[in-house]
Amino acid sequence: MNHTANHTAARFTLLLALVLTPACRSSEASRQISAPGTLTSAAGSPSQHVYVEGRAALERFRNTRGCDNAPAAEILAKLTALEHELEQLRALEAFPEAERETRHQHATLAFAFADEAVQRGCFDAAEFTYHNLLEVYPGNEHAAIRDRATHGLEILRSVR
Repeated sequence: MNHTANHTAARFTLLLALVLTPACRSSEASRQISAPGTLTSAAGSPSQHVYVEGRAALERFRNTRGCDNAPAAEILAKLTALEHELEQLRALEAFPEAERETRHQHATLAFAFADEAVQRGCFDAAEFTYHNLLEVYPGNEHAAIRDRATHGLEILRSVR
């Protein structure tokens, strides 16, 4: 693991420790997804299943108060699971459609969470998520994602 990956993992661990409550310390919240392309349920691919769970957690986050709660921790866990799935797909280089779908799911969930976090005043969670997007998506092919994350950080700086 390189320095950037170690730094990202350490930041995620710290942020997760801040929002993780005993209620969400279940195996479900930390569950690792299976091999790419393996169906886990009628919902479809592992990334689709994780994405659907992440969107449901986002709705719960929107309906709760505060920043340090179980839905926030679950969203961060789902984002991490999608990142791991994306890493596996990138390494295989054999499933470009699945990689594109997983990238879309990850970025969509991450931006929705970060934007909601900014609106709620959960600035640490938003900043972590935007910075993480910058690290997960290097290279010219992901410039639009990085531009959007940079814009989110600019908005965050203006409201902090």
